[in-house]
Amino acid sequence: MSEEWDVECDVMPGLEAILARELRRCWRGRVRGLADSGRASLRFTFQGELSDLLELRTAQAAYLVQSFSGQRPTALLGHQNLRGLLSRIAAIRALHPPGTFQSFRFGAAGRDSSTFRRLAAELEAQTGLQHEPDDG
Repeated sequence: MSEEWDVECDVMPGLEAILARELRRCWRGRVRGLADSGRASLRFTFQGELSDLLELRTAQAAYLVQSFSGQRPTALLGHQNLRGLLSRIAAIRALHPPGTFQSFRFGAAGRDSSTFRRLAAELEAQTGLQHEPDDG
């Protein structure tokens, strides 16, 4: 049985409808909850192999979306949430040849906070990737 992934795909502004058609045509029955985020991206739930996302032609980038329990950014450092994040990172890295990824960055409010610095240090230690706030 294939996994279910929450995904957000960036697309050039104005091409959201074309990406939506591509998703419906190529993955009929495997995409649900398709929604325009209002910022040149679409969100949806996808059932299938993660590698299938690499076949998208209209999307500029695909991101795995993960919800975290807890109300504060410090919840990201909790064991369960950190393990979930590391699992997603490993799944993405497994799709590409070794050495493809060297660094990471956060695209979140408060990314310069002490909590995100601690999270960056933990991710560096666990993954071997370098935190590069601007170019990761």
